[in-house]
Amino acid sequence: TATTEISTLSLHDALPIYNHTFSYVYEMYDYKNSDKHYAAKVIGVEGKDLSEEKILEAMKMQSFLSDQSKNIIRVIAIWIAKVILDEHGDVLDIIRYDQMEYESAEGIAIKIILMERSESIISKDKYGNVKLLRDELKTQEEILKFAKEIGEALLVIHNNGYLHRDIKLENIFWDEESRQYKLGDFGIAKYIG
Repeated sequence: TATTEISTLSLHDALPIYNHTFSYVYEMYDYKNSDKHYAAKVIGVEGKDLSEEKILEAMKMQSFLSDQSKNIIRVIAIWIAKVILDEHGDVLDIIRYDQMEYESAEGIAIKIILMERSESIISKDKYGNVKLLRDELKTQEEILKFAKEIGEALLVIHNNGYLHRDIKLENIFWDEESRQYKLGDFGIAKYIG
């Protein structure tokens, strides 16, 4: 995964664009180039967590597969750290995953996965009601395009010995720039050989 300088990135209005089982996804932009927007998946807040090893494995898998398919969300960078807070909640220290003292540090384990920003194709309210966000998907032509592009992503995944294991509309996105559908969220994907 490429290294991206975090100091040039900023959370956009600090509002989640998606709330997932183990994470929140925020919009970020590069303040040196405000046309570049990203999605930052933050894991480890409010008791929602996955192991560092599981995160690294899933993101390496997604990164590898996105290099082979334009229809898989691209992972740009991964940051893992423990945040040490004082009794008032102020940050005392941040210990990166690659530092020796990470394992023994008492703090909140935070994982941030920076990905290309694409739009959800559906929204779901707190009652489970689903709304289609792309009216184009009401046409036969667009449904065929959707099926072809996600099918191509699955072909790459399966040909490399992986199973995504979480195919659902919440994990399929629209990239306006490339005008393509993309598959994301490899959190429970598995290598089967």
